[in-house]
Amino acid sequence: MFGMASNCEGGMLQSPSGRISPEGYIRDWLKKMSNPEVVVDKEVVLSVGQGWSTPIKDDQLADVALYLRSNGLADHATVLNDSRKALFSFNVLEEMLALEYFANNVCSPWKIFHNLCTNSDVFDASLGYVPGGEGTSSLLPAEVPKGMKVDNENYVLLSEDGKLRLHGWAYSIIGKFIQNEPARAGFNPMNSLKRIKQYRMLLDNLPSWEAKTWAFVVINRSSLADWEKSSWAPENMTEKISHIEHVKLMGDDGENILVRVSSNKASSRLPDSAVWNFVELDDGNCLVDGVDRVFARSEQILVEHLASACQASDVDEAIEKLMAECGELFQDRDCAWKFLMTEGYGRRISFDYRV
Repeated sequence: MFGMASNCEGGMLQSPSGRISPEGYIRDWLKKMSNPEVVVDKEVVLSVGQGWSTPIKDDQLADVALYLRSNGLADHATVLNDSRKALFSFNVLEEMLALEYFANNVCSPWKIFHNLCTNSDVFDASLGYVPGGEGTSSLLPAEVPKGMKVDNENYVLLSEDGKLRLHGWAYSIIGKFIQNEPARAGFNPMNSLKRIKQYRMLLDNLPSWEAKTWAFVVINRSSLADWEKSSWAPENMTEKISHIEHVKLMGDDGENILVRVSSNKASSRLPDSAVWNFVELDDGNCLVDGVDRVFARSEQILVEHLASACQASDVDEAIEKLMAECGELFQDRDCAWKFLMTEGYGRRISFDYRV
């Protein structure tokens, strides 16, 4: 129930009355479970063969027979082996559980229940399930999400190892939270309805990436998926990260890549395994130890350039400074020019970009 509810967070699932929310999906199921419909006893025929709609394929028969013998249905296993089909009843618990097992592990449910009507229009609340109380745990999530929103949709959150990483869009983060609810100690569905709403609010209230903050991202190539490694090879990085102004290899082996990101559009281009560090600026100086000071110097040169008349001669002078003092960050003068133009232009049109 919660797994299916997690798929509703994106807003793409709708009923005739409108968008289906995870909480609405869960409430509807709880309502039905509190007063279930009595199922008319039916016998389901499961057959073995190679037909497209046949529930059990020939190469699955041995595993199915083993399951049946291990769960008190040895006679069904014998009949299935000998006759290539067997009857299963809804009103026999072991047989009903076998049908559930087949629907989850052997074939699609429709192959078992195709054209099978079990509706009786008889409801019995004494057979229903009603969650009791509010559960034993706090209504607030055990761990309040920590991090920030880095663009219109993406969030960087604290991972279990204590490092900030890209976790994707809000709907996928909340979806995972919903999926994990049943495994939580003290789980209670009614409790979870409140927790989902609160978690969504907490995530939405995380701070956004401010312009006065740099993001230093460390990418470890050994942690990348195989399909990502070639994209982050040194010779391919220039085109890969057009929204990223500074790139530097760290260490003699070149396995770690240090990236300074100043455009929130870059988040979608960075691998999920990358570790993020946010650094506040003070007059263009980086105040965190361990971050290469050459990045801070390039920022100072840019600020000085923006304070000038920004004439052609000023541009040439700034490029000379960048290449002389921060040359390791720029492949050539064209890259330094692009840094001045793209970064500088964005700041000139942005009101009060720096504090």
